[in-house]
Amino acid sequence: MIYYFLMVLLSVFSFIHQLKPEKANIDILKYIAFFLILIVGGLRFEVGADWFAYEKLFNAVSSFSDIFSVREEKLFIFFQYLNKIIFDSYCVFVFFLFLFTFYCKFYIFDKYSTDVYFSLIIYIYTLFLIYDLNGIRQGMAMSFVLISIPAILNRRKYLFIVLISAACLCHTSAIIFFPFFWLSTIRLSNRNILLVTFVCLIVSTIIKKIILNSSLFQYLLLMENFSHYSSYLDNDEFSKEISIISIPVFQRLLVFIIFIVNYEKLLIDEKLKRLLLNGYFLAIVIFVFLSFNSEYAARLSFYYKALEIFIIPMVIYSQRNLSHKLVLWMLFLTLSLFGLNRLLIVPDGGLIPYNNVLF
Repeated sequence: MIYYFLMVLLSVFSFIHQLKPEKANIDILKYIAFFLILIVGGLRFEVGADWFAYEKLFNAVSSFSDIFSVREEKLFIFFQYLNKIIFDSYCVFVFFLFLFTFYCKFYIFDKYSTDVYFSLIIYIYTLFLIYDLNGIRQGMAMSFVLISIPAILNRRKYLFIVLISAACLCHTSAIIFFPFFWLSTIRLSNRNILLVTFVCLIVSTIIKKIILNSSLFQYLLLMENFSHYSSYLDNDEFSKEISIISIPVFQRLLVFIIFIVNYEKLLIDEKLKRLLLNGYFLAIVIFVFLSFNSEYAARLSFYYKALEIFIIPMVIYSQRNLSHKLVLWMLFLTLSLFGLNRLLIVPDGGLIPYNNVLF
């Protein structure tokens, strides 16, 4: 299967990277990885749970005024409209949308990751399959969020605001990333962060019960402005609760604890380390406090959870002992393959069978 092929190939590239060959060879592997993922993601055909819904939307937008008459966010619809008047092909639109979103992500991965190939492994079973192939509006929003990282590190507030505003015009959920410009620099000891994390796990369980039994909460969901989002609570597929004792929570805690244990070993810029630490802490907090609904928890926390794309390769790379490095490399590779399998076995997930316009 094509997804497993990508994972295996990227694993080989990552292993070669650990051997530190000449830079020219590494650059060749980067180009190969980029273009293979571009072909799989950009030239897909009728792949993705939302493929037909967005194709219908693409066909419905026939004039500039239609951009403002549909519910979907306007920058995304404008991109659809622009592609339609130039090419009038949904497949071409899918290709250029993926080219833009993936290039933005790849640029940031290459800029900040200590192992871009392992970052791509994590990307495949998270952002790629969940948002770039399925929820493409949020995949587009995620691109603007990720390219805002240099603006955060360089304290360029107005550039950050512009980029996150653009993200919100692709998917409204990106608004949850707005406070991070200020939250990314807060300094708490690693011990205190762990303590607060486990307190949040306990408190969130209580709050979840209160929210689900709150008449005010139910009233808000009946309001017209919330009608679209309330469907995530009405739909049996999306309205599932997430138990604190579950694989998603365990996976996040495992990454976070391993990151904190190895924090002092990371030979990277201190501002970047702090950004990753605070961001992943927020990913866990948001996830557990919204665990009353799996869709809310996953969508809103993922803007921060995506930072594990940088965290995991950094932790592996920081190990001076080769055996420790290989153990962590195998551990996270196994977890990535397990995560990939969990996504592919979801009924009606839209990812299989895979079709491509080339064949």
